[in-house]
Amino acid sequence: MTPVPEAEAFYVREAADRFSPTACTRGPWDADSQHAGPPAALLALAVDERPGARPDMRITRLTYEITRPVPIRPLTVTTRVLRAGRSVELVEAVIAPDGGPEVMRRRPC
Repeated sequence: MTPVPEAEAFYVREAADRFSPTACTRGPWDADSQHAGPPAALLALAVDERPGARPDMRITRLTYEITRPVPIRPLTVTTRVLRAGRSVELVEAVIAPDGGPEVMRRRPC
């Protein structure tokens, strides 16, 4: 039996908020665009690892808006707390390619 090669990561972290996609993110419809799964996971990671995230909180629901195809080029991920509370926080996360418009958003319902 031939061993299966190790899978490559979807992204290489360039900075705290900047990620370079690998070929593993490529979607089946357009050679220059990502499948929505990897950037969706990247947004969830950004919410979970954002500065000021509380270890006693858990992510319970994620909703995504895909506004444009996510290109296979470096991406910046930003987060902001829309509402902070003692037991609930609403957090938004956005992906935009360097120098480009927003392409995907994670928004609370």
